[in-house]
Amino acid sequence: MPLFSNEQEILNQPITVDGSGVTQPVSGTVTANAGSGTFTVDGSGVTQPISAASLPLPAGAATETTLAAIDAGIPAGLGQTTMSASMPVAIASDQSAIPVTFTPAALTITATVSTVAVSTTVATLSLSNTSKTGVVIHNEGGTLFVKFGSVATPSDYTYRLTQNTVLEVTNYAGLITGIKLAGGTDVQVTELGI
Repeated sequence: MPLFSNEQEILNQPITVDGSGVTQPVSGTVTANAGSGTFTVDGSGVTQPISAASLPLPAGAATETTLAAIDAGIPAGLGQTTMSASMPVAIASDQSAIPVTFTPAALTITATVSTVAVSTTVATLSLSNTSKTGVVIHNEGGTLFVKFGSVATPSDYTYRLTQNTVLEVTNYAGLITGIKLAGGTDVQVTELGI
């Protein structure tokens, strides 16, 4: 309702009280009260929800799940640690040389040489020994059947050596036996490491 007969009611606008058209200062206590009703934002009069949970994230944005996965891949303790507790990394393609120092253990190899008479009866060429690092067998004559294990025979053997041939055995510390196809000759056996 207009205050004066020549004014129209204008909502939410300052009301002039003199003919100047200028906002007039007001002194004293002024109470500003927005009211207790709803304020229209979009014309619907319905409360507008504002929630980060319902807003879409930009592409590639981190979520609690992706951050937890990244955190799980980073070791808790940084610095020098064991290989299993380390995080794998790739060395850059333009990385300068990384110095590596290696000092091998001193070798203390001993060798035991023996002559074994072998005939058509099975003979032990080398006993089983965990200290043994290798065996060299030289067949001086005839055909020699060598077996890694017991009871070599002309039909059950590991190697067949002809006259003046050498067999070098590595990475085997077990029993080695031998037998001749016919006759008998000496076999030179060198055991390494014992």
